[in-house]
Amino acid sequence: MNLDGDRTQYGIMSAILGGIAMICWLVPLAGLVVSLLAIRYGNMGIDSNQDGWSLAGLVLGVTSFVLVLLRSGLVYFYG
Repeated sequence: MNLDGDRTQYGIMSAILGGIAMICWLVPLAGLVVSLLAIRYGNMGIDSNQDGWSLAGLVLGVTSFVLVLLRSGLVYFYG
């Protein structure tokens, strides 16, 4: 996939990674990496013509990032 020219592809990639991150948050390290990638690609594609994909990816990425942090904290706290 060529991610150099059109920024719409960044938004689509962000939405896909955000959906995957919503599943991967149960495994903290995998969820952290995937959610950070979703947030990064969402920021890169936010100024495209179809920025709905980027916004969806950002929302899913941030939500899964918060869930990863909460899960990691609870596992650390309660053992």
